[in-house]
Amino acid sequence: MALSLFNKLIKAGFMRGLVSMFVVLLLGLCVKAQQLITFSFPDFPVEFDYPNEFVMEKSGKKSWLLYDKNVGTEFNINLYKVSPRFTSDSLRYLMLRIYDDPSISNLQVSESGSGTMGQHRAEKLSLSFMTQDDKRYISTIYLVYFYVNQSVNCMLFFFEIGERNVASYAPIQENMISSLRYKPFRYKKYQHAAPLRMSIEYPDFWSAGEMQGEANFAQIHDGRCFVNFSHALANDSISLKSKTDAERDVWKKNTSKYPAIKIKTLSMKGKSGEIYYQHSGTYDMELFSGVKREMAFKKFIFRRVEGNMKVDYEVMWEYPVQNELYYSAIMDIMMESLELPGTPDLVEKNK
Repeated sequence: MALSLFNKLIKAGFMRGLVSMFVVLLLGLCVKAQQLITFSFPDFPVEFDYPNEFVMEKSGKKSWLLYDKNVGTEFNINLYKVSPRFTSDSLRYLMLRIYDDPSISNLQVSESGSGTMGQHRAEKLSLSFMTQDDKRYISTIYLVYFYVNQSVNCMLFFFEIGERNVASYAPIQENMISSLRYKPFRYKKYQHAAPLRMSIEYPDFWSAGEMQGEANFAQIHDGRCFVNFSHALANDSISLKSKTDAERDVWKKNTSKYPAIKIKTLSMKGKSGEIYYQHSGTYDMELFSGVKREMAFKKFIFRRVEGNMKVDYEVMWEYPVQNELYYSAIMDIMMESLELPGTPDLVEKNK
């Protein structure tokens, strides 16, 4: 009845001015709601958006606090690392330990499960509890899988608020998580002295250096993708093509090291017309008992002339197949920047 009366008043022209003011106010609120600030994590090429009326403050080495000064609602954001075994049950055990406090009573799990938030896989947990003033609160927690490097492979978002106000603030947290994204990477040069004497550019949040105890080997990695560099004197009596084909055949037979291996070998041509070779394929890696991960690999093999010697340089990439697009873009940039000593082997070029 009230709605019918409201429509009649509008038709009669009595509330047109008020309705116009309401529409303008509503549009203004919508515009304000869309005003966002982008936060970038220091040292990592990761960012997300949050409402401009909130304030972001650092609260620990890898943690931040986002809060509304006027309301007092606080969102906790933590860079985190978990093992491949981590599940929604793991998140439940973790947070129940954190909330094991004498000032909290009637702590209960109201929701627990795995899913996605935006494009990101996530574990969700909701806890309800009573405080000493007999008020009931809800804590809404997301552990979001977002790989950065060997020290950060996920982000933990959570906030707690009075039970009645959860619906008003939960979308803010969900929108922040959905907006998580990578920024363009910055690259820096890695220079390996003798004996490799090679240089290459790599993402500045990855690690680079000699492999432990192996001065003839270098490695660049992010904890999930590994790029290994090596070299060896070439055998003049064996062409690079023959050497590469023989290695491919050995790998096919070595099923203990490379289970379920699939491999193909191609000849490639560099910018200067240099001929080099590439192995590429997949194999299964056992992460832990009963759980396997399909790995992709690409190995680039170059033959260079250095004085009266010929030297073979090898660059081996290994990373999870499911992250192929992410690492392929990085690989293109890195391999384009690779500089090796000596000159291309013209004998190989003419074969």
